[in-house]
Amino acid sequence: YESTYTELKLSVGYDLGPALISGFFGWTDSNYDFQNDAGESYTTGVGDDHSGYHLGARVDSRVTENVFIGIEYVYRDLPGQDGNLHDIEDQSVALRFGMLF
Repeated sequence: YESTYTELKLSVGYDLGPALISGFFGWTDSNYDFQNDAGESYTTGVGDDHSGYHLGARVDSRVTENVFIGIEYVYRDLPGQDGNLHDIEDQSVALRFGMLF
């Protein structure tokens, strides 16, 4: 399956000098596209959309004046709705790379 997340988040951080540490929380809307072995989309019949909250933490560190690297952890809790009996709890860890202009 493929999933698409749309998120709205509020973050608060603290500058430690060489690193920026921050935490965040917000709202997540997700859509799941289930596919069979032939790549054809289908619905599960129990609702493929979920909404809920997410929270996480991030640490970014500057490598140069305009380049940073970091790591981010996100936990999502997306309860079932509209007849969907499946609650989804999702966790992810992402490595980050960015350039400042």
